Amino acid sequence: MILRRAGSADLPGLADLEAACFDPSARWSAEGWRAELEGEDRACWVVETTRRGSDDGCQAFAELAAAVCCHVAGDEAELFRVMTAPSARGLGLATMLISAGLAWAEAAGATRMLLEVRHDNATARSLYADLGFTDAYLRTNYYAQGQDAVVMHRPLGEAPAALTPVEPAGPARDEATPGLWADLHTEEGERA
Repeated sequence: MILRRAGSADLPGLADLEAACFDPSARWSAEGWRAELEGEDRACWVVETTRRGSDDGCQAFAELAAAVCCHVAGDEAELFRVMTAPSARGLGLATMLISAGLAWAEAAGATRMLLEVRHDNATARSLYADLGFTDAYLRTNYYAQGQDAVVMHRPLGEAPAALTPVEPAGPARDEATPGLWADLHTEEGERA
């Protein structure tokens, strides 16, 4: 098992991993993944495993078992994508990858990391809580089929141990501000 930074050569493996982890409507396109892999403010990591390709064990193939993508904008980072192949779940791969993302974001100058997770994904929410993320607020109808997202956050580096939950700007979600960071700032540009 190898944890490493992902590159353009991983596009086919990432597409296979997406197909194993997400419904077609939730999958990222090849162009979207290319932007993740090539963006200066972004980083992706993968866990690569080896499997035998024949019964005699003479052939071995590398395949991606898990991946994570993060962005940094100023002092805020966002965990954008976490996926683990169904056959590799429960092995701690997501924890290793998210930890790599947290370290990268802190080294890039971020003081906190944000993420969005489907409100009914108890497994992911538990993992994020174990890694120090806390609930900030709910974004209604964020995902397809009207599913809600919970925005979670975690301080990095010298940030305070606990951040005050942020209320959304509007009844449940501010429809005028599609970006997550915009929802977390007041009209004067100050962090809420």
